[in-house]
Amino acid sequence: MNVFDLIHDLQWLRAKRAMVPLDHGEAARLAQLDHMVSPKGEEEPTLIRMLRPCPCLLALPGRGFIGAKLRVMSGDGFVLTTDEKIAEGDRVIVHVDSEGSSYAFPCRVSDTNHGLTVTLEGVPTRQADNAA
Repeated sequence: MNVFDLIHDLQWLRAKRAMVPLDHGEAARLAQLDHMVSPKGEEEPTLIRMLRPCPCLLALPGRGFIGAKLRVMSGDGFVLTTDEKIAEGDRVIVHVDSEGSSYAFPCRVSDTNHGLTVTLEGVPTRQADNAA
């Protein structure tokens, strides 16, 4: 399991909890994942800085796909860099491939002052690469 699996599972359970009650196992898993991203119950989640920026694609409604680099991640979202102008409040889907799986994380742009900060929003997807 890699860090994108953890972020995927955390956001998937958060999104499900917003729609329906979680069963006991799901609630326990969500509590475990929440503790991993904020181990001391801190308000701010733990930030994970990428040693090497991770290439990704951003899907923007009406604009298609643009290239970006993921530089920082947390249980709440990502900090990316891109040459394209994207407005605060815009919705994007961050597509990233890692260790034989492809992930799509729906997000909303929450800050554009220091790179592009996006907040996770909605149900993410994960697909295993069958060619691996």
